[in-house]
Amino acid sequence: MKETSGTNKQDCMSLRDPPYDPPSVSELQEVLLTDRKPTGHVNQVWPNLYIGNEVAARDKGLLHSLGITHILNAAHGRPAPGASTSFCVNTGPRFYRDMKVDYYGVEADDAIDFILSPFFYPTARYIRAALAMGGRVFVHCLMGVSRSATLVLAFLMIVEGLKLREAVTAVRPHRDICPNPGFLQQLRSLDMSLERERRRRHQAQTLSVARDKAALSSLGVTHILNAAAGRHRINTGLQFYSDLQVEYLGVEAADHPEFNLQPFFSSAAQFIDSALKKEGKVFVHCAMGVSRSGALVLAYLMICQGLSLVEAITAVRLNRDIGPNSGFLEQLRQLELSLDPQSRQISEEEHATSLSPVK
Repeated sequence: MKETSGTNKQDCMSLRDPPYDPPSVSELQEVLLTDRKPTGHVNQVWPNLYIGNEVAARDKGLLHSLGITHILNAAHGRPAPGASTSFCVNTGPRFYRDMKVDYYGVEADDAIDFILSPFFYPTARYIRAALAMGGRVFVHCLMGVSRSATLVLAFLMIVEGLKLREAVTAVRPHRDICPNPGFLQQLRSLDMSLERERRRRHQAQTLSVARDKAALSSLGVTHILNAAAGRHRINTGLQFYSDLQVEYLGVEAADHPEFNLQPFFSSAAQFIDSALKKEGKVFVHCAMGVSRSGALVLAYLMICQGLSLVEAITAVRLNRDIGPNSGFLEQLRQLELSLDPQSRQISEEEHATSLSPVK
């Protein structure tokens, strides 16, 4: 077992991944309020999943014609005594007793300060179970805009694995929804929580491969490039692989746009190229196998195989969903310019033109 050129280190602000930053409430509102179109009393927004208002909730003939088997009322409850207006839809199991439907009621106010998040997981499980048995789910509140939409978005995030922006984008073309700012903030918190969990799972999977010596041996791996080396990351290194006949190169890199990964492009490319020329098999990894390791593999393809950045990305993404952060992509673009003098000259000319005064 041999370690190549020791473990490369570079001072950086932090060796921890940058936190996930979901779209802000104002950004979400901009998406939701742009190009609004009138929608009907009920709309299918996901296969066998519908959002609607009180009118649709009380139209049993309509619900029957749609084949609805499950009803989730996000405005369940009775109006307050003496109230001139009510934001509840007082139906319940008795209202639907002449229909073969399952009913689930959530007593929620469409108020900015109402905490709806405790209902996210229970209602997501309810919808998932209904769809799993081939049912059709109608989720409604008074208007079919805020409370019901929030619960459907939470379902798409929890069960279908969509991020908040993706969930909004999925529902928006089918119905004009607009959760109140308080609900949007609670969905943002859910989004961040789910992303942390995804990262933990993904990292655990990557860690399990990097630490699974039997798996590496069965794959015939002869060279390991750890792009997340170090005590605060995947701390394997020379000692960990001492019982394997592999060569090891460690790079202590942070997955942060401001981290300078460029100094490691050449050494990583040479390590990979040398291994492949010996007919070896190289395992390049980081915490998630997406950003740092992806950037170093792209650098190898550009330096040693002569591919452009776009060609390299296209080649790799056919087999793995990589995504170097914005800083790494810019550094790879600079690498491409340095490898192609003609492209660099064109880039410099364009830059000079942009700076020249207009006559």
